[in-house]
Amino acid sequence: ARDPHEAYAGLVFDTTFPPGNYPVFVTRAFCDVAHDVAFAGIRFTDSLPIRWEPTEGSDKEGRVPGYGVDSATGSFMDKLTDQLLDQRLEEESEAHPYPKTSPTDQHLYDCLEDHSWAEVFLDSEQHANLFIFKLAGDGGYASYYGYDTDGAIACIVTDFFGLWRKEITMWPASYPPLPKEFDPDFFT
Repeated sequence: ARDPHEAYAGLVFDTTFPPGNYPVFVTRAFCDVAHDVAFAGIRFTDSLPIRWEPTEGSDKEGRVPGYGVDSATGSFMDKLTDQLLDQRLEEESEAHPYPKTSPTDQHLYDCLEDHSWAEVFLDSEQHANLFIFKLAGDGGYASYYGYDTDGAIACIVTDFFGLWRKEITMWPASYPPLPKEFDPDFFT
């Protein structure tokens, strides 16, 4: 999970999962005529989560359990895609120094021009794909493991809506409540 426009930035989860194709889901929240991605997740099993725990791991600055975003774009990808994206962004930054936009950055922005989320293929031969999400803004976003009745991780959900905002209660009703020890200090 990371900002796909920032090389070498993001949250590396402490748990690994077998390679494979896993469904990604998105929950959007509507306000007037605008919509935002509120939550995004990856399902690893068909089981429903019965409890939530903050993910473990850290971002480049050592913060847990979330990751920072500076481009109003979040993403999910595997380790191979993460490495390919970092390599591509680094190579392109030399050819397209700031403030110019690199071809990869521009492609990612273009994919979200008319959509709130998209699947992007970096390298189809290596099955390197990522899911990107248009967010309401920059900030820190927390992720949670959803555990099933057997204690296995059924899914990972990232809260892009900011449940720390007391006036908003958009956590999907079909999910168990977030842990009471949820730490809003990450967002400050």
